Amino acid sequence: MKSLRLATLALALLPSIPLFAFNLFGKQAEAPNFGALSNQRDELAEKIAGYEKSIAELEHEKATMPEHDAIATRIRTAQADLKKAQKEATPNQEQIQGIQNYIDDLTAQEKRRQEIPPVLAEQQKQLAVDKRDLRKVEAQIEEQLAAALRNDNYTTTISVAFTILVSVVIIGFYFIALRRERIAEAIFAGEQGMQFVTLFLIVIAIILFGIMGTLEGKELSALLGGLSGYILGRTGRATDQKTPPQAESDSRRAV
Repeated sequence: MKSLRLATLALALLPSIPLFAFNLFGKQAEAPNFGALSNQRDELAEKIAGYEKSIAELEHEKATMPEHDAIATRIRTAQADLKKAQKEATPNQEQIQGIQNYIDDLTAQEKRRQEIPPVLAEQQKQLAVDKRDLRKVEAQIEEQLAAALRNDNYTTTISVAFTILVSVVIIGFYFIALRRERIAEAIFAGEQGMQFVTLFLIVIAIILFGIMGTLEGKELSALLGGLSGYILGRTGRATDQKTPPQAESDSRRAV
C-alpha cells in the first residue's frame, strides 16, 4: 500500500517537471522594459525632428543672406551718405535717421551671418548624437522583442508539454481504475480520494502560476517540496500507526 501511495504521489507531481525546466531555462532574460524605451525613442525622435527643422531654416537663412563683402560695401556706402547728409547746410534729420537705421540693419545682418555657422555646426553635431542614440534605443527594443518572442515560444512549448503530461496522468489513473478496482478503491475511496484530488488540483494551479510568471522558482520549489513532504509524512504515519484490531489480526495470522 505504501508503494502504491508513493506511485500515486509521483504521478500527481509528474506535471511539475516542465515547470522546473521553465524556471531554470525559460526565464533567463530580464523582463523587457518597453515602456521606458518607447518613451526614450519618442523623445529622441521629437528632438531629431526639431533639429532637422531648425537646421533647414538656418541653412535657408544663410543661403539667402548677402555675403560679407556685399554687406561691408553697403555699410561703407551708407556711412559715406550719412556723413554727406550730416554736412549739409540744413541737415535733413529724417534722411539721416533713415540712413542710420539702414546701417544698423546691415550691421545686424553681418552679426547674424557670423552667428549662423557655429550654431549650425552645434545643431548638426547634436543631431548626429541623437540619431546615434536613437539607433541604440531601437536596437535595444529589437533585442528585447526578440528575447520576449523566444520566451513566449518557450512558454508555449512548456505549456504544450504540461498539457501532454497532465493528459498522461489523467489517462493513467483512468487506466488504473478500469483495470484494477481494488487499486482504484485504495486510491480514490474516502478521505484518500479527496486528498488525491485536492493535491492534483493544487499542483496544477501551482504550475499554471509558474508558467504565467506569478510565482518564481524559489516559491515554486518551496510549495511543491512542502506538498511532497506533507504527503510522504502522512503516508509514513499511516503505515506505522495500525489500529488495534489490525494488530491483533496480524498476530493471529503469524501464529
